[in-house]
Amino acid sequence: VHCLREGIYRNLKQQEDLREEVVKFLQCVEELELYCGMCGESIGDRNQKLQALPCSHIFHLRCLQTNGTKGCPKCFKSSIKPG
Repeated sequence: VHCLREGIYRNLKQQEDLREEVVKFLQCVEELELYCGMCGESIGDRNQKLQALPCSHIFHLRCLQTNGTKGCPKCFKSSIKPG
């Protein structure tokens, strides 16, 4: 939703509304602690692939791919889904 609204404001050249939307988005990211547990960058930005592990922790896919471990880097539970 944020990305759609941002695009609309940008296309309509409503810079003040765009600034307000970005501030609201960043406040939500801060309040919800939407940060990758590996690199510390915010998650959910455009064109970022995310991976949710069975333990419910979410990371950038690129961070997990470079991690090299088989478990969650935050809680160390196995990333293999039970079944």
